[in-house]
Amino acid sequence: MLKKPDKYFWIANIVIALSLVVFFSRSLFTNRILAPGDFETYSFFIPHDSMPNKLDQPIGDPIWQDIPWFHFDRQVLKTGELPLWNPYQGCGVPHIANMQSALFYPLHLFVYLLSWKWGFFLLYFFKLYFVGLFLFLYLREIEISPKVAIVFSVGSMFMSFNLIYLYFPPTNLAFFFPLALWSIELTIKNKRQFKPYLLFCLGFVVSLLGGHPEWLFYSIFTLMLYLLVRLYQLYGIYSTNEWLPIVGKFLITLAIGILITSIQLLPFITYFSLSSVYLSRASLEQPVYNLPFYLLLFNILPTLSVSNVLALFSYVVGKYQSAVIFAYTGISILLLGIAGIIALNKDKIVRAFLLILIVSLSIGFYIPFLHSLVTRIPGFSMGRNYYILIFAGWSLIVISSKVLDNFIAGKIKPRSLILASILIVGLIGILSLFLIRDVFPTLTYSAHKIITYYLILSTVTALVLIILTLCILKIKNKKLLVILMGVLIYAQTALPMIFIEPAIKPEYFYPKNKIFSMLQNKQRQPFRVTALISNTLPVAYPTNINTFYGIEDIRNYDSLGVNWYNSIFPYITQSDALNLTNVKYIIVKSGYDLSNFTNIFQPIAEYNGYILYKNFSAFDRAFMVYHYLVADTDQQALGLLHTYSDQLNNVAVLFQKDVQGMPPTVSTQGTYKITFITYTPGYIKLSCTTSQPGLFFISDTYFPGWHARVDGKKTKIIRTDYAFQGLWLTQGSHTIELKYAPSSFKYGALLSIIGILSLIAFYFVAFRNKI
Repeated sequence: MLKKPDKYFWIANIVIALSLVVFFSRSLFTNRILAPGDFETYSFFIPHDSMPNKLDQPIGDPIWQDIPWFHFDRQVLKTGELPLWNPYQGCGVPHIANMQSALFYPLHLFVYLLSWKWGFFLLYFFKLYFVGLFLFLYLREIEISPKVAIVFSVGSMFMSFNLIYLYFPPTNLAFFFPLALWSIELTIKNKRQFKPYLLFCLGFVVSLLGGHPEWLFYSIFTLMLYLLVRLYQLYGIYSTNEWLPIVGKFLITLAIGILITSIQLLPFITYFSLSSVYLSRASLEQPVYNLPFYLLLFNILPTLSVSNVLALFSYVVGKYQSAVIFAYTGISILLLGIAGIIALNKDKIVRAFLLILIVSLSIGFYIPFLHSLVTRIPGFSMGRNYYILIFAGWSLIVISSKVLDNFIAGKIKPRSLILASILIVGLIGILSLFLIRDVFPTLTYSAHKIITYYLILSTVTALVLIILTLCILKIKNKKLLVILMGVLIYAQTALPMIFIEPAIKPEYFYPKNKIFSMLQNKQRQPFRVTALISNTLPVAYPTNINTFYGIEDIRNYDSLGVNWYNSIFPYITQSDALNLTNVKYIIVKSGYDLSNFTNIFQPIAEYNGYILYKNFSAFDRAFMVYHYLVADTDQQALGLLHTYSDQLNNVAVLFQKDVQGMPPTVSTQGTYKITFITYTPGYIKLSCTTSQPGLFFISDTYFPGWHARVDGKKTKIIRTDYAFQGLWLTQGSHTIELKYAPSSFKYGALLSIIGILSLIAFYFVAFRNKI
């Protein structure tokens, strides 16, 4: 039953908030913005000689993708529209349909409404705050003493996953696991309550809108495992009348949650089904089910310092990403956790989390038999199944809280702690030997030195932390023991990251740029820009950064990608691709060799060693074509694109199914005039006068959901040149309107309303008459 907040609830809130204020102090009490320092690595924005002290770590996706999307959302929402379509990436891509845009995630309101500094601070503050708060509530529900619950609620916020991925969408969901655990325990204790199911449903909805359904899948799998184990512990396997209704109601709650999120989920399913990821999922994602078990070492040793870890991974485990340290919670929690497995193996909660721990490690690392058994479960055979390693960290935290609580109560003898210490030291030694055996033969002498130094330093640090933990546990004053243990746990996770968590000065946060400013002043007619890269010369700016500056690029970096757009580039030359996609400007490093291009380039500006060239060969964004070729299959269409690669301003490639009712193709040329009236994300209006019937072509990505009107009448959009939009026009003057209004969004909104009504109906049908 939900309890009224007591004084410890408020103390927990204060302690959690203060620990976060200290953690974010580097930005909170300065003018810095909580964002990565990637611009420091791109001299196109900031000359390297002007930055002698590079303190901030570049971490990729947030600066290339998430923050540009935030900016795009802010700009569009100010107009009173929803950002359904993003024209700044890849000749246009669905925006809301990409789950990682997470437009409807509640905490993103801070970023939409406030300045960058305060918006990001409150977003990341509350991401971690709710993790700690819900774990505190769960620990109190399983009867952990309030002081111990406070210590581990703070520790849970700073586990490795939450800090390494703080700026990424996966941590939008971090609060859901402790919230769901709390809901499950409330339900088990009082099956007639509706509030726990409501909490579970709302948490699921917010998590799904948080932008990472794959991580949520692993959460649900783990939570269902926990629920079934707990029900088995309480009722046994044969009392189906006791536990089946609970399982059924949780499944109904999940179904209702899916309905409520349909406003984003349905567009996502449409986009996913037409994406490059869907068609080549197994090859695009790096499975981790063959991860060497010795990499568990990095979840034991103090490895949370991102700069040190990434430097080491570049030598050893770069291909496995930073995911191998998802389970790191600090030596003290690991020690207590192992002691709990030894001393409390008959405790029901410990047993439940021990099972979760085994399953998580089996999937994340190669454990013979167990690994092959678990990875046969649907959903674990491909994809980033290493995300489940975070639940190994959660397991250690919950088990450790049990141990400390029982130790203070005198129910655990010190020998289990000593035995756990010996096991940790032995495990470090064994895993280190396997690491050296398997890795050293492939590395240089300098790499040997770096890894050896790292292993020695980390092992010594681990030994010191073990000794400190054991010394604190000998303190007779229980209140002092809990406080010092909390400080030690905080020092192992949060403290190192205070100085490393990226926070950038405002002048380096998407800084002004002479070339971009010049291009922004030229936007009277739409055009695209791109940055070229060679094997020896750096790219001026990464994909998607242009979105922040309101400049359209043909490159795209998101989690999906429209398949037919990504498919065309191997079939047309780079020169012709630049022309067809309306790239009127390119940015390259001084010294870039342009001799292989057939385009007519002229340099018009230079900044920080990068040159802006105008492409005089580029086609206009929209033009008329009076001759078309017909293909029956995708491969045939791509073959025609290849054959006529240099003539695509005079010849269009169409599909047979789209040309029915159109006049036969002609080879004569015509004259035309096209004028853009309105060009905004998701809506285009223009006028076109043509001397004869022909195909109006616009180099915006073809995608379901675009609708056209010519002179006010609905007109079919024709998939042209495999990936773009076209309309058949008769002779004369026309007004053309193109609008992105996907039915998936409309029906998704309707299903969301039905989901909310279903939740209300679920309450009245299943609970109203039983309370």
